Amino acid sequence: MTNYKHFDVCIVGTGAAGGILAHALVRSGLRVVSLEQGEIVNQDEFHNELTPEQKGNFGITRNTKFPEVDPDVLQHGLYAGLSTRSTSSGSESVFKQYQIYAVGGLQNLWSGVSVRFSPSDFSTRVLGLEGPDWPIDYKDIADHYEAVERRIVVCGTRENLADIPDGKFIPPKPLRPPDLLVAGAIERCSGGTVKAVPCRKAVETRKDRGNACSSCGHCYEGCQRGSVYTFGSRLLPEIQNKENYLLKQNVKVVALRCGASNAICGLDCIDVKTLRRFSVEAGLYIMSAGAIETPRVLLNSESSRSGCAVANGSGLVGRYLQDNPSVMYGGSLMKLWVRGVPYDVGYGEHMLISGVLGDAGGSDVDEEFSVFGQLYHDFCREPLYLKDIYWLPSWLRSVVAKKIFGSTIGLVLWSSADPSRENMLTVSDERDCYGVRKVDVSYGCSQLESARMAVLRKFSRRVMKRASALVSVELPRPPGSGIHYVGTCRMSDAEEQGVVDKNLKAHNHPNLYICDGSVLPTLPPKHCTLTIMALADRLAEHLISLQKE
Repeated sequence: MTNYKHFDVCIVGTGAAGGILAHALVRSGLRVVSLEQGEIVNQDEFHNELTPEQKGNFGITRNTKFPEVDPDVLQHGLYAGLSTRSTSSGSESVFKQYQIYAVGGLQNLWSGVSVRFSPSDFSTRVLGLEGPDWPIDYKDIADHYEAVERRIVVCGTRENLADIPDGKFIPPKPLRPPDLLVAGAIERCSGGTVKAVPCRKAVETRKDRGNACSSCGHCYEGCQRGSVYTFGSRLLPEIQNKENYLLKQNVKVVALRCGASNAICGLDCIDVKTLRRFSVEAGLYIMSAGAIETPRVLLNSESSRSGCAVANGSGLVGRYLQDNPSVMYGGSLMKLWVRGVPYDVGYGEHMLISGVLGDAGGSDVDEEFSVFGQLYHDFCREPLYLKDIYWLPSWLRSVVAKKIFGSTIGLVLWSSADPSRENMLTVSDERDCYGVRKVDVSYGCSQLESARMAVLRKFSRRVMKRASALVSVELPRPPGSGIHYVGTCRMSDAEEQGVVDKNLKAHNHPNLYICDGSVLPTLPPKHCTLTIMALADRLAEHLISLQKE
């Protein structure tokens, strides 16, 4: 394979979309090269440690210090630092970006939540937003949802709810005492307009499988057993030794080169280990580097025909950046302070929340709007839940810890993003450690988003109180913290309204495709990862059919 001078397809990125694309296209017989800035993650990066309860002392020692502020749980060493991150240092205050340069991308530390968009989620009008609808609808992607669910293995239950369509599931882990308490509170506080159902996650729950979930409760810290789907642990082993596939690691794509016909004729790259510059050529190019890195590469590339950035004939590359507005509340449920029968903490979040809020949610918003959320509950590795009673003598801390251990929860609720042309990425004067220009982020919440978040706050406080939370504290959720980044290369029927067509081909270039979160025109209040993967499966099918013509 290394002797090939020409590839049929070059895929930039190995995350949610890039992994699905590589697997499908290689298995079809196409010659494929995947370019990844990082490497395959060593599973030793992830640690399924003993819980404080299993340690026997609940994490309390004579010298235990209780921090003033909880550490950011999203500070794993895999996340890119400022020197390599796509966004500039000045953007941090307006939009918090999380990025992982490794095979599998952000899915190395994802929770695995995998839900389908509903038919109404493809309509801006139904979402209560302005602008054009998607150029595809639910029926165009339904079969691809199912194909991906089978491939990555999703657990869940069939609920026959219109807002979260059912899929192909293996059995989930059961709801736990805190889930049941909060589920009942949600039902009563919403008047039945919001439902709680078992979580849908790309995690292996079948006990007879070698990678079955070990119930450490910390999926977002990475999975040492490979229970949670990642490209590197699940699909890459099936193709990495095939003669028609090459995974090139430690490759930073700097820019796309454009020929006289406006076709892409190569990629300018840097080996991040040696800093050697080189090019990669292929027949087709697919950008799957994410909704921030993909437009960054495009904005740093010049189209030979127009002199503007590649794929930017509409002027919309980098515009309409979106992340879900969200609120999160943490608390300790009094009804769980003295636990009875031990239960399986499982994979952290066992319950999804979906429905509509309006007057039933104690709202000042005239129209009902869709909400989605989940309940976090795990056994804390460190006794952070005691930080506010640091004044207790050390011997009493252990007593209190045993009484309230396992009572803490985190309730997070999302609403739809409100697409704004002014929420955008622009090329920055700041450069990363490789000399490549970063992007500046302009981002703000609309009045609609602010109003809906106010409703979510009010509803969350009512639910927490009804569920017996003694303390209910809102945890910071700045823009970007949802890591549901979409919109910056939106798909559209009309060339002037977007960057790619319904088959994800760039409007201005015959051999350039974009497939990642950037192509989603709108963002309903749901995790977008499964939809991104389904779009990748749909694109793979389209490209394979083109080769047969």
